[in-house]
Amino acid sequence: MKIVVDARLAFAREKTGIEGYVAAIIREWQALAKKSPEKFAGVHIVLYADRRAREFIGDASFGDAFEVKYVSSALTSQPSWFFILHKEKPDVFWGPSGLPLVFLFLCFPRIKKVATSHGLAFAHNPRAYAFLHLLRFMLITFTSAKRSHKIIAVSHHVQGELAKRYHLHPDRIVVIHNGVHTENSAAVARDVPARENILRAKKNYIVYLGRMAKEKNIALLIAGYQALPADVLPDLKLVLCGPVQDEDFAGSAADAITHLPDIAALEAALSVSGRKIFHIPHTDGAEKTRLIMEARALVMPAHYEGFGIATGEAQALMTPVIAADIPTNHEVAGESALFFDPRDAAALAAAIQTLLSDQVFYNRMAHQGYENSKRFSWAHTALATLDMLIAAAKTR
Repeated sequence: MKIVVDARLAFAREKTGIEGYVAAIIREWQALAKKSPEKFAGVHIVLYADRRAREFIGDASFGDAFEVKYVSSALTSQPSWFFILHKEKPDVFWGPSGLPLVFLFLCFPRIKKVATSHGLAFAHNPRAYAFLHLLRFMLITFTSAKRSHKIIAVSHHVQGELAKRYHLHPDRIVVIHNGVHTENSAAVARDVPARENILRAKKNYIVYLGRMAKEKNIALLIAGYQALPADVLPDLKLVLCGPVQDEDFAGSAADAITHLPDIAALEAALSVSGRKIFHIPHTDGAEKTRLIMEARALVMPAHYEGFGIATGEAQALMTPVIAADIPTNHEVAGESALFFDPRDAAALAAAIQTLLSDQVFYNRMAHQGYENSKRFSWAHTALATLDMLIAAAKTR
């Protein structure tokens, strides 16, 4: 059985939501192949990576069940997929961020196609996207909806939206939640005193993690932070961490942001008195874990999320979450987050003040969030995805 995976995003240097999703599943597959090789008996997985990733993938071994090949990440790669699929003749093709557009024009009926949908953000706020980006998202989602044998939705909310918008039977859409992974989450899970130490070691900042893009509602996040009364939390900092996708992501508040090169520069900047807004480029691994763990809160301000991986990551590290009052955030966080109207900066300011001004309430939210994060596991996500792909290959 051969499974071809569009793994280009897994090897991106800067990993936010979807890139992290693909990378996490491949990482867990590798671990599973070592621990339970019988799961991969008769299965050969071909990972197609971006050609630009060849230099840092090098001769890395992915195990006997895996093979890495290369394809361009540009729009011109679409014709390449025709030749790849014709040559590989896989039983299953998986598009972790949707099917390539070649499937819109060519059905490849003998290949079972599975696509993951991370949400329909483009449909909720189309004006936030450049025309070509909007068109690309629309076409990829349409192609995935119409050509996939099965669709993986990262939340029940996304499942419902896909079924309604594209008139799909719910049975074609299977919900597999994203997982949670941090560099030291296993140690935190084993050590109750460590969790208490984390709470005592919090620094005086709140953090946003993700792309710097207009649709992420960062302008309102900044407005809410600036709306805090001057005598309340006077030294609280706001840290924005992620790659800049739109230069005007902050709107009229752009001049209030101090851009720093890395997390080392942030360490020094946090000691400055008064309120400040800092932006650092994307960070990962242990640095990202420390950034989350030392924050007093994570803020999720977007009007729309397909899942919101950062919520689970923060909660696993005892960092409470302040989230926009939208269906997906309720699905992921349950009652373990503090919610606010994402159209109302004053409501966000009030939520920040409520959480950070009452230590008893703060500790309770941190512990509730930690317990909630246990619902999500990349190991489970990876195994459920593998099982789906194998099952798809066996269907007629």
